[in-house]
Amino acid sequence: MVLAGVDMADSGNATSPTPAEFLQAFTGGDVKKMVGEMITERQRLIGFEAALDDSLGATCVRYSQLTEITGQFPAFTDLVAITSTRGLYCSHPHWPQYHVDLTYQQIYAKGQEALSLDAESDAFLRSVVFTSVRPAVAARAMSR
Repeated sequence: MVLAGVDMADSGNATSPTPAEFLQAFTGGDVKKMVGEMITERQRLIGFEAALDDSLGATCVRYSQLTEITGQFPAFTDLVAITSTRGLYCSHPHWPQYHVDLTYQQIYAKGQEALSLDAESDAFLRSVVFTSVRPAVAARAMSR
């Protein structure tokens, strides 16, 4: 299964963070120390990388994350799924209180080969266009 989505949130902070501060806030510190640990009751983080990316003219963090999920599918109680997420998390260049998170995610059974979707995910992550118009933020994340 492959999912793509865009979420936007109002951080409540109208000042622009430095790129280093934005990266620090996104990662919450040293995420690599969390690799191998449970991040929810059913999810274990098995890989994470994040780096600054200014290719869209905004302060962004390009990230990839791998999680292992157990007990997600009641009909398949023994199934262990892998979620591979590639994303781009940006501070809107004109409205810095708004943060945009583009995600391209693939879910597959552990032991199966992941699909090669690098070109598709890269095209999707580069597709965001920032305008000077104030974004409208829903109270809850929009459905993918």
